[in-house]
Amino acid sequence: MQTLRLKSFVSKGEACHVAAPMIADDRLLHVHRHDFLELFWVLRGRGIHWINDGSRELRPGILVLIRAEDAHTLGSADGSLQIVNIAFSIATWKYLQRRYFADKADLFSPQPIAQREFELTEARRIELQQAAVELRGGVRNRAGIERFLLNVRHILQPTDRTESSSQAPDWLIRACRAMERPENFNRGTRYFAQLAGRSPEHLSRALHKHLGKTPTDALNEHRMSHAAQRLATTEDTILDIVLDCGFENVSHFYKLFRTRFGTSPRRYRLRQKQIVGTR
Repeated sequence: MQTLRLKSFVSKGEACHVAAPMIADDRLLHVHRHDFLELFWVLRGRGIHWINDGSRELRPGILVLIRAEDAHTLGSADGSLQIVNIAFSIATWKYLQRRYFADKADLFSPQPIAQREFELTEARRIELQQAAVELRGGVRNRAGIERFLLNVRHILQPTDRTESSSQAPDWLIRACRAMERPENFNRGTRYFAQLAGRSPEHLSRALHKHLGKTPTDALNEHRMSHAAQRLATTEDTILDIVLDCGFENVSHFYKLFRTRFGTSPRRYRLRQKQIVGTR
């Protein structure tokens, strides 16, 4: 069985490899192992991940962590599968685990592949894409991959403050999830309270206590996540996206978007297309 080696993919001064291949329907990648760690997530399409004598379905939003010992390959029935995969040394991950997360479970520890698969929400997918921008832009040194991996760990295992939100009551969690949909967040904070089955004042107090935000903050986060997803995956005009997100004031939309993502909607779209265009 072939063993892929990181030194075959990286140039001098680089500490990782980044690619976004299409998995064609007329070929199947050879089953292989690595001398490095790898993670990949599905951008679009569906396929099969054959790993360690088993198989797993792949669909958009699935993120998978691959150990060096894993024997695996990917296939696509119709050539529609596209992934982003990032390879890095075992030593890099061990350093981060030892320095920052010695008291936490190791994401790359030996465990069944089902426990190293994650189905990302739309908001988490956007966070992951944002974290990959720097690597895609060519910053593939040790500092670049460390920043990326720290972001990945936060996305997959949030900080204690974020975890505290899991103590929120079920009615609040259900309402927040429902408000992720455009047909709901476009109806405003009063509808948010209706979905929660609580008064606007009760909802406001609960959001502040458990999530540290106001109802308006929560709605705008959903709106920005939706806008980012539309920018990354469609050719819709920015104005159409602004209106679809329920904003009448374009400048206010731009201000919120820049605060959330650190760049303009146009530049965000260009960066996302660069990531998708990686080979």
